[in-house]
Amino acid sequence: MRELTFQTFFEGFVPSIGKSVEEFPCGSVDGERHCAAINAAVRRAYEYDFFPETLVIEERTPDSDNVVAQAESGETEIDTVQGFFASEANARAFSCPLPAERIPSGWLLQDAADSVWVRFRPVAPKFTRVKWDVTKTYAVNDVRYLDTNGKCYKALLAGAGNYPETATTYWAEQPFPGFFEPFVQYAAAAANWKFEHQWSEAGSAGSDAKDELSRLRVVAKQQGGQL
Repeated sequence: MRELTFQTFFEGFVPSIGKSVEEFPCGSVDGERHCAAINAAVRRAYEYDFFPETLVIEERTPDSDNVVAQAESGETEIDTVQGFFASEANARAFSCPLPAERIPSGWLLQDAADSVWVRFRPVAPKFTRVKWDVTKTYAVNDVRYLDTNGKCYKALLAGAGNYPETATTYWAEQPFPGFFEPFVQYAAAAANWKFEHQWSEAGSAGSDAKDELSRLRVVAKQQGGQL
């Protein structure tokens, strides 16, 4: 998937609502309102379909109860599983999925296995323009922005003083999914126009957002689900 820094996306989005980036300093209330709308749009795009651009294939080792956990230290957190497979080749071709049952802690495989390949959609990334602060202690899943490179990072471990760009044990970069750029721009613009009670503009942007999602679904079908 084509990836952007959040700064690149934000700088492209703001003019679409007739504003300038200078009107939204890092951490401002209005700026974070737009970030919330952007996050909601990204999540909506992720949940709309199993786009190949959003899917991940990783090998996992079930625990002693033959369960693959949803969240495991050092691994990508699983949002929605598309299938479990005996080999990476099967996972990429989406063939011969293994039977599994969803349980609160993850997925229970019906047949014992030393390892499996999981084809899944990860949790949608989140973005903010609240800057990372060296004096603050951060909790797991906190998201912060680095104005030095325009990127957002999610905390993997709790801690303080760990510079996100280099402390990769503590922070994971959150690239903006460029595949969804037009849709997210339309959807976030629609949210802005609704907030400002500009109903005509909101309706137009919302319609454009729906059309863009439909277009992306056609593109995904043309790709045939191959990863």
